[in-house]
Amino acid sequence: MSESAKIVVANKKDGEIIIDVPQTTVYAGDDIEISVTSYGDGELTVTVDGIEQTLDQATFTIKNISAGSHTIEAVKYEDDEFNEYTAIEIIHAEKQSAEVSITVPQNVKAGDDVTIEVSSYDGADITVYVDGVKHEVNDGKVTIKAAAGKHTVTASVDETYTHLASNDTKTFDVVKKDSSIEITATNVTEGQATAITVNTQLNEGIVVVKVGDKQAAVDLAKSKSVSITLDAPGTYEVSVSMASDYETYNYSDTY
Repeated sequence: MSESAKIVVANKKDGEIIIDVPQTTVYAGDDIEISVTSYGDGELTVTVDGIEQTLDQATFTIKNISAGSHTIEAVKYEDDEFNEYTAIEIIHAEKQSAEVSITVPQNVKAGDDVTIEVSSYDGADITVYVDGVKHEVNDGKVTIKAAAGKHTVTASVDETYTHLASNDTKTFDVVKKDSSIEITATNVTEGQATAITVNTQLNEGIVVVKVGDKQAAVDLAKSKSVSITLDAPGTYEVSVSMASDYETYNYSDTY
């Protein structure tokens, strides 16, 4: 009586691959180091978005990663012990916010230097407009000389490889300086020209001098006096006014 031969078939093990991305938040422009752990002697290949990677002791680095979703696929080929196995990991890289910010000054007087501060991420190219006019940014600051009134500042950063676009808008008020002009009248004689002198620290601008129903303009760049003829005796109110972009002057007296 003969014995039957027994055949033992050993099934191969299912493979396992672990793709480890230790960086929990990934930003565009980052260098991402990724490790891949697998079992068995079969060949291991790894691709990122279909491009095969070179492994260095089961790790590789995605340099300067772009924004968006990226697919990591690792394949461990069959060997004597393990079946072929594939693992897929998807990572998402996002662009950072630029977060543009503007700081405007307070209590600004017309004619003063106005310093506006702007900020964003390191290396950001910030574009600044004041009332629709583009200004150069130096060390995060824009310096202008503003006339009286309300002014609007806009600052923006365009979208880049690593950052989203961002903008900010602020307004600030500039008020005119309060000051005065003094006047002196000499040789006040009926029917003769009266010399009226305008005393002011300004060296330019047009001052209007009124004496009764007569008036004359003084160009401060040329002179600080004007002559007006008074036709009849009496008491006259002399007034002087000047309004510029930067200052307002008002003065009156009686002679």
